[in-house]
Amino acid sequence: MSPDPSEKGDTRLEEIKQQKALLFQERKQLVAKVRDLDYRIACLSTEYGKIHNAAQPISKLPPDVLHLIFHLSRADGSTTIGPTLRKLPEVTLAAVCAQWRHVCLSFGDLWNTFRTKHPGKHAHERLAALLQRSGSHPLDLWFDFREVGLHDLPDRFHLLEDCLKHVHRWRTFTVITDVETPIQYLSERLVETEAPLLERLTLLPNRAYEFDEVIMTTDEPVTLTGGTPKLTYLCLNDLSAAMFTPSLSSVTDLRLDMTEGIENYWIKWEIFLHILRLPSLVTLSIMGQPFPVPRIHSASMNALEDFKLPPVIYMPNLRHLRHASLLGTGFVDLILPNLRAPNLQTLVLKDLNLPSNKEAYWTNNTQLEPFPNLHTLVLIDFEFYSNLRSSNGVATINIGTMTIQNGPPHFFDLELARLTSNAKTLVISDGCKVLSKWKTSRVDPFTSGWKNIETLALNVWVSMYDRVGDFRTFVRKREGLKTLWLPQAFLNFFSSSSEYHGFAKEFGMIEKEGCRIKGWARREEVDGCLGPRWPPGSRDNDGVDDPFAFDLFD
Repeated sequence: MSPDPSEKGDTRLEEIKQQKALLFQERKQLVAKVRDLDYRIACLSTEYGKIHNAAQPISKLPPDVLHLIFHLSRADGSTTIGPTLRKLPEVTLAAVCAQWRHVCLSFGDLWNTFRTKHPGKHAHERLAALLQRSGSHPLDLWFDFREVGLHDLPDRFHLLEDCLKHVHRWRTFTVITDVETPIQYLSERLVETEAPLLERLTLLPNRAYEFDEVIMTTDEPVTLTGGTPKLTYLCLNDLSAAMFTPSLSSVTDLRLDMTEGIENYWIKWEIFLHILRLPSLVTLSIMGQPFPVPRIHSASMNALEDFKLPPVIYMPNLRHLRHASLLGTGFVDLILPNLRAPNLQTLVLKDLNLPSNKEAYWTNNTQLEPFPNLHTLVLIDFEFYSNLRSSNGVATINIGTMTIQNGPPHFFDLELARLTSNAKTLVISDGCKVLSKWKTSRVDPFTSGWKNIETLALNVWVSMYDRVGDFRTFVRKREGLKTLWLPQAFLNFFSSSSEYHGFAKEFGMIEKEGCRIKGWARREEVDGCLGPRWPPGSRDNDGVDDPFAFDLFD
């Protein structure tokens, strides 16, 4: 009798099952053996590496020398502000070998810098590790929350909350955000706190919601009232200054911006005047007009009877001053002509408005005195309002669409040239093509002003050089002018274009007359006040956009 097919199938299934079990067991043993081999190989590789590395000269360096090398590598490396930790120099160095990792983790000052654009779980974990590894060393903390947009922070301020626990270690603290809530969060928790090591503070929020304007009525601290004895650099805008103002007594570098470039009056004139007179100020950068003009200092037609010049503003230690005009004329009316800054070296003026009453504030101002030690004057997008005399000998002044004929001429350009007459370097960067209209006449500020300059740097449109003959006359009238900087792209274009061969010839004549022409490729080649960092010589710009920066024309 033949066997039942079903029984035969069951027997085969059992055999297959047993064979699979044996094969799985064999594979398990082989995997274990491979892992054992991998472990033994790793041990041998580690032993080989230790013996090999021990023979290398760098392994004989003492930890303090390695520490110095790591510091230099960290300073030269690109600082990562993204979500990944592996790009940070200290992390890369710590992963090289056991000795380097031990050295990296032994020195807390290699872990005292934190920068991020991404408030989230990974950033929070990274910050926690940094705060632990940095020990008691001063902290440099930088947060750019602009990528979050107009929403509240997704981490519910956990990053800032962790930082608040270490405010006694802050050395540099920067928050840039499109909403004001992070600054409000900080200001409410740092009213009576002390930050004994804080040197640089930057708080630049933007407006996310409509709210009532806040006027700064005192220069007394409203936050960190426990003291900031080492604070030297302070960068605020109108919104953060109203919520978060520390003591200004030790501040040497003050930068005041405007949110979104919208001008509003957020500080009383008397308070602003007191801030300007702080003896500690060395550099000052101002966007717009943050103060309302008191009626007694207003030279408008309905206020002339009560008009009184503002008092002299004495700033004995000021070396570098920048101002960018928006709508108001308060700076050019009340501050610039009444400023006494005996040590002022650089003056940067952007979009400078005409004074509301030139005669009252400038021409008849007996307080106006040239800056005695001014070295560099920078005019960015500056309108030159003077033109040649007309054919009938009457002076013509063009302001906007209004033409005034009068004589003798007395232009604001000339008043500004008188105030800055000691400048040795004149920088003009003009994006409005107005310099293509300048002419050399006895009433033009280019002819009668700035006679002491030794260096002239021009960043203007190519149409400027259509009058290269007049330009050569201008250079000839200044015997002390030794260097002329022109955009390198222009020089390359003129030298290679047959159409502009005559221009190249004229430039050659200028050089023969003793003025060297140099190609301008980077702003700071002419003067350190042109960037890329403010204040001049600063080690960092804290990731803040610079409204005074300009691109060289190409």
